[in-house]
Amino acid sequence: SRDCYKTLNFILDYLDQTTSPCENFYQFACGAWRDHVSVIEKEDEERDQFSLAYDRMLHDLSDILKQPVNKAE
Repeated sequence: SRDCYKTLNFILDYLDQTTSPCENFYQFACGAWRDHVSVIEKEDEERDQFSLAYDRMLHDLSDILKQPVNKAE
């Protein structure tokens, strides 16, 4: 679905594809996320791409649940 591709692209944007996952998996999986976050609050310094993806998923889910029900669907 469109939302799956959106989430996939969100996660892929934070991968550090210049690092081999066999040599440093954490750097590979989370290495580029700080480049995409414009402001990192003091309490957010230890957050990673998965916690950000989780927050985004909750926000998107909230938006979906706030939409009116279409009985035709």
